[in-house]
Amino acid sequence: MVVSKPVKVNGVSGTLDAFQRPVRWILTSSFPSPSGTARTVEHMIIISPYEANCLLPDIRRSKCVTLHQYAPRQNFAFGSLDKLSLYNVPEDSGTIEIPDELRMQLNLFAGQLYLESYAEYQRLCAFLGVASVATSGDICVDTHGFIESEDNKGSAFRQSPIEFLKVLMSQIRKDAQDIDKTHVGRILNGLLLFPSDFADLA
Repeated sequence: MVVSKPVKVNGVSGTLDAFQRPVRWILTSSFPSPSGTARTVEHMIIISPYEANCLLPDIRRSKCVTLHQYAPRQNFAFGSLDKLSLYNVPEDSGTIEIPDELRMQLNLFAGQLYLESYAEYQRLCAFLGVASVATSGDICVDTHGFIESEDNKGSAFRQSPIEFLKVLMSQIRKDAQDIDKTHVGRILNGLLLFPSDFADLA
């Protein structure tokens, strides 16, 4: 199972970080939504191909667990797969609804670089605690746009996650490739996005 919490190791060797498996298989549990037409995802676990293969017989028999194929959107020309509808086991698992916060956490951890809409951009900025619009002089922001102290009430982050995310996105998920011109790369560099940045996606 892939975990998102850091693990402290003894010694100074950095070899444990030399390889990070791409996120490809997602296991979800869900419950009926209030509308009754879909199921709402409650839990989401990233698993390895080996684990997916081992669990496949049990997943096929399950009524509340679904296996999904996923890949982060790292190219503007390709659509997002974060609705987890590309390939599912069991195939008759029906429509699912994924809470926005779960989807954002999955995309960030996996290294997704492009957003679908300006509304998604605003939600991501609120989650990270960075400004999505130009701020007034009475709001304190750092050089990367992170809103500091009492002004940052909508985010769980008390310290800026930007430097960590830069390493995760560019060094680990993209093998040191340049991400500066992508949606997420621009956010991590403290630049603002505008509705026109998503016009080609409408």
